[in-house]
Amino acid sequence: MNQAIFEENIQRFIKEHEQDHLPELILKGSPFKQVSIQEIAQQIAARKKAKLKLPTWYATPGIYFPPQLNLAQTSSEITADYKAQCVNGDSLADLTGGFGVDSFYFSRYFKKVTHFETQEELAKIAQANFQKLSAPNISSLTTDSLAYLDQTQNTWDCLYLDPARRDHAGQKVFSLAECTPNIIEHLDLLFSKTNCILLKTSPLLDIKLGLKELKGVQHIHCVAVNNELKELLWVLKKEHIAKSTLPQVHCVNFFSTHTAFYKANLDEESGSKARLGPVLKYLYEPNVSLLKAGFFNHISQGLELQKLAQHTHLYTSQSLIDFPGRVFKVIQREAFNKKAFKKLNIKKANISTRNFPLSVAQIRKKFSIQEGGEIYIFCITNHENQKVILVTQKI
Repeated sequence: MNQAIFEENIQRFIKEHEQDHLPELILKGSPFKQVSIQEIAQQIAARKKAKLKLPTWYATPGIYFPPQLNLAQTSSEITADYKAQCVNGDSLADLTGGFGVDSFYFSRYFKKVTHFETQEELAKIAQANFQKLSAPNISSLTTDSLAYLDQTQNTWDCLYLDPARRDHAGQKVFSLAECTPNIIEHLDLLFSKTNCILLKTSPLLDIKLGLKELKGVQHIHCVAVNNELKELLWVLKKEHIAKSTLPQVHCVNFFSTHTAFYKANLDEESGSKARLGPVLKYLYEPNVSLLKAGFFNHISQGLELQKLAQHTHLYTSQSLIDFPGRVFKVIQREAFNKKAFKKLNIKKANISTRNFPLSVAQIRKKFSIQEGGEIYIFCITNHENQKVILVTQKI
């Protein structure tokens, strides 16, 4: 870490040239002896990425940004703040601290946070930023967190882990056993130092598989931003290990204008039965967090909606309801064939398929429909195993 980057004139230069074309700026070279143009360019590029993802870091004077990979791997502020409220207590250890975004938000809800990071450079950056962010209740340790836990007598109210999801070759992985650290191998050690573990995993991890490999899972959080699934959070409690009840799953989807929530126990899903039927006046498309949770039947029974078919995860009702997902008004229903598309005479539309043999690209090519516009077409298989076109408008 180059301490000279904190100097006021260099910080000013970085901000003044934030909108510059970086290749051209690099060719001009650095106007400062103590900082290279490559270091300056890295800070500028990182600030641009942080503007939306980490607005607090972007707006705080004197923040030192890490290399692009470290920045890409960190949580966004909106997910970090949500995560910090999934557990409670006085003390927490972030065992995979990294750039420190999660540690900072934990420090808002916990009296004492310990930030572990093995990479000395990244640890120094995080420590310097904690001071700039006025987070005095975070202490940092530059050491292997699991080795430290194995030797210490200290305990914490909660331990947090976000295992690295890249192998030694730099390829992405998502299974628990392939991540570093391998939490499955260290669960007993972790539970010897806490009664609560908060684990962040890849959104690609299968929930059923995770439940088989972990123990004491009390809550699962499926966290999405703008309907893109970002994180799976697992709350493991020592007191829950001996219990046979399935966990409660919280589905959250953050949008700029609102936040959609839905929660249910997994055993409620297994005990629910979807009511199948024809499409009615309104069509509902669940957001990605609900689909990840697998609440296909609970949505139907809990919200009193008809499902279009067992494997067609769209729902319908005659009266409009508040729904955690996209809502459409059905304009027209037709059997799926060339004659129907000719009758509809739609040249531009947004097309989606559910439980359907043709892809969106194949349908566009076959019927010469351009992408976009205010019409939304769903090509689906209904409860009578018929291929159907639903022409809708988004509400």
